[in-house]
Amino acid sequence: MGASPPKPVVELVERFERDRKVFQSPEYKEESLHKEFLDPLFESLGWDVSNKAGLTEACPEQSRRVFKPVIHEESIKACPEQCRRIAGATKAPDYTFRIGGRRVFFAEARKRASHIFAPGLTPAGFGLFSKPMAAV
Repeated sequence: MGASPPKPVVELVERFERDRKVFQSPEYKEESLHKEFLDPLFESLGWDVSNKAGLTEACPEQSRRVFKPVIHEESIKACPEQCRRIAGATKAPDYTFRIGGRRVFFAEARKRASHIFAPGLTPAGFGLFSKPMAAV
């Protein structure tokens, strides 16, 4: 059997299940989804979402560079190979996750009442959509 999820993840799921109707209502805002669920979820999985380390996008430190692992609403120019419909457009996913400065995945969140359907987006859970990275 696989590893158990971290305790904070279990608590988030239990909280959501307890008040599901509230969280899925049109009145529940996307910003609340970020603060109450997504930020704590990613933090519990080891991502420094709130930038406790105090890093900037890229900090020169003598012979090496230290990169902020999570960028909120990073402006990214879309490549024609990824999606012709938005080629050249600037997009800003809610979260860009990086390891060593290299983008590894994006996460875009919407409140549950939103209907979001787009080519290449995969539902990853309640209100969260992820886009796997190609060569970015």
